[in-house]
Amino acid sequence: RVDSLFSEQNGDQYQPFAMPIGPLPTLQDDVEVIGYPAGGDSLCVTKGVVSRIEMQEYAQAGARLLAMQIDAAINPGNSGGPVVNDALE
Repeated sequence: RVDSLFSEQNGDQYQPFAMPIGPLPTLQDDVEVIGYPAGGDSLCVTKGVVSRIEMQEYAQAGARLLAMQIDAAINPGNSGGPVVNDALE
């Protein structure tokens, strides 16, 4: 499934594309976290569920922003990767 995030270009060369922004998940929705964790050289995918959705104060942004807590294992360096649903949105 995750391979469908890339389109083949020349044999084993892959061209990334922009992922669509889908609907916001709700509590207990299944999600996957995708990224390249620190110390690794391959794609890492972990699965989990949304356990909390709330507004949080972010000092760097100087604003209250929407935050979600998920129970998927997010490895160091992988925290900036996308969180997707079953439709890869």
